[in-house]
Amino acid sequence: MADLGLIRLKSERERLDRIDRYIRGEHDGPYLPRSASEECKLLAKRAVTNWLPLLVKAPAQSLAVEGFRRQVGGVHTPAPEWEVWQANRMDARQAPVMRAALTFGQSFVTVLP
Repeated sequence: MADLGLIRLKSERERLDRIDRYIRGEHDGPYLPRSASEECKLLAKRAVTNWLPLLVKAPAQSLAVEGFRRQVGGVHTPAPEWEVWQANRMDARQAPVMRAALTFGQSFVTVLP
């Protein structure tokens, strides 16, 4: 399964790298005509503000996995994946997973049984 995640990441590398640059504040500058004055160029440079980290951090603060359940014959029962999640202490380690999912639209985790 981890191989499938790596294949997907490689196929989307260009898009993911661009998102990563933007989240770190390395934005493309706004469009300016070549004839723009120095004052206009300075204003355009100052106008760039990195809001992306806030857009990720705000919802990530309220996200948490609290359990996995499956419906078997009309009854919800704890899923075996939940035991693996707990055995790998993912309750305490899930914040980066949530931030990655919000940032890139996907997130992968590999754990041991």
